[in-house]
Amino acid sequence: MIIDKFRLDGQVSIVTGGATGLGKAMAQALAQAGSSIVLASRNLEASNQAADELRTYGVKVLALQVDVSDEERVELMVKEVMDEFGRIDVLRHTHFVQYFCFRLHDARSRNLPEL
Repeated sequence: MIIDKFRLDGQVSIVTGGATGLGKAMAQALAQAGSSIVLASRNLEASNQAADELRTYGVKVLALQVDVSDEERVELMVKEVMDEFGRIDVLRHTHFVQYFCFRLHDARSRNLPEL
């Protein structure tokens, strides 16, 4: 089957903003494809809840509290991922995408010029 060509078994994916919204949906898709998942979010409680859901796909999941605007914390996250998994194959950065979408929606609802 063609879908078999998209399998990510044995790979490790970091999803920023992965605890909720678009990031969570992308993390679910990556997990369904067989990838181990690292959820990097400022909200550790939401990340832990999302991690529990993702584990039902039979993949390993690591939830980390990370503010991606903090360069030192991002470097520490990479170290933690490398220590845990030994590799990083996929980076799906959705934190800013969600922020931008909310800002765009807010601008439209206030009849402000689009960003």
